[in-house]
Amino acid sequence: DISGAVKASTSDASNAVSAVLGIVENLSEIVGTAFDADTGESSNEALEAFCAETDLLKWLLRRIEKKRDVDQNKLYASEILSIMLQSSAKCRRMCVAMDGLDALLQSTSTYKKREPEDDGEKELVENLFDAICAIVIHDENKATFVELEGIELMLILLAGKNKAPGANF
Repeated sequence: DISGAVKASTSDASNAVSAVLGIVENLSEIVGTAFDADTGESSNEALEAFCAETDLLKWLLRRIEKKRDVDQNKLYASEILSIMLQSSAKCRRMCVAMDGLDALLQSTSTYKKREPEDDGEKELVENLFDAICAIVIHDENKATFVELEGIELMLILLAGKNKAPGANF
């Protein structure tokens, strides 16, 4: 159970978490993302299995929380989450169902009043933006985005000095 059994507080545990996230990323690449031309939906069987059969999605959402310091595993978690949401309609639906869009917006809101301090934080913001875009691009999620004041947050972030270069918004 990746959600609670491994706490990335020690160097060995942090390295183990990073290795597990690397395996998830590699499996997603090996399986690849398929696109259904009839439905317009993407799918990745490996990522969908992780979402359906483990607590990985929930763990990733907890790992990106704004109260956590940015470390290699928070950054890697944001990257895997972004890949997952871009690659699978099922994972996107599961994420939205567990209030994942709210979690992504809350994590991004950290940068309303301050700029990312280093390249790691800039990459984190880019990953969060990519994940938000992957969800919001689908019509069924736009109303939730508006209700959560996502538009206002994105405008604040984009209008300020705190834009992450290359962010997709």
